[in-house]
Amino acid sequence: MPSVADVVDQVQQAGLPVVFLDTCILLDVIRAPLRPVQLAGCIEAAQQLVQLLIILPFRCVAVVRSLVPREWFTHSGYGTEGLRTHIAEINDQAGRLHRFCGLMGITPPFPTPADQPLALADR
Repeated sequence: MPSVADVVDQVQQAGLPVVFLDTCILLDVIRAPLRPVQLAGCIEAAQQLVQLLIILPFRCVAVVRSLVPREWFTHSGYGTEGLRTHIAEINDQAGRLHRFCGLMGITPPFPTPADQPLALADR
């Protein structure tokens, strides 16, 4: 692990804006579908940040504390499982709505949810 002085030196040499990432902001990407009002735009912002960090020429530098990987490992599984449960509930509700619409002779403007769990939580 580099020293704080080494990190400061690297950041200053890069001459780029710095973003400090903590575990909660990373977990918000998983939580965004569960909290659409509070976390509106979170996924889009995360995608934009990734582009700034990985596409040459780099346009910013990310600094992550050493405890973030451990916290991520501890909490991301729980968050992902909660998202899977949420998606399953939405699929169940959509399926019930389709069945009800069928009884009423109405064709909903969206397809019947697949029986397979949506890969959103894994992505």
